[in-house]
Amino acid sequence: MALGNVLIVDDSDVVTDDFSEAFGKAGLDVVTAASGQEALNTLVYQQFDFVVLDFNMPGMNGLQFLEKAKEKGYLTTTPVLMCTTERSEEAKTQGRKLGVMGWVVKPVNLEKLVSVVISTIEKTKQAQ
Repeated sequence: MALGNVLIVDDSDVVTDDFSEAFGKAGLDVVTAASGQEALNTLVYQQFDFVVLDFNMPGMNGLQFLEKAKEKGYLTTTPVLMCTTERSEEAKTQGRKLGVMGWVVKPVNLEKLVSVVISTIEKTKQAQ
């Protein structure tokens, strides 16, 4: 049985492939979405224990996706981590208002990222 399931939302195939491989090896189930709209479509039929979200994507950025997801009642209690090259303080402030738990600047240490994701999933499940 998987430790949890993670949604990775990023328009970079390299990022989604690398993250999927690392999370999968750690025992997590992974679903990827290449855009905010694709992620919204996925949330219609699947819930997740954790979301790793890029900021800069075509169509809608990560925070716009998160805002739409919350408006529809998705991700209301799901931990979300922004993993991006975006460093804007304004974007970080907006992210915190939307419930983003943290902001990691790419490139990331995958081992640490996996550790944070698993630890957060375990804490969230214990709190429920």
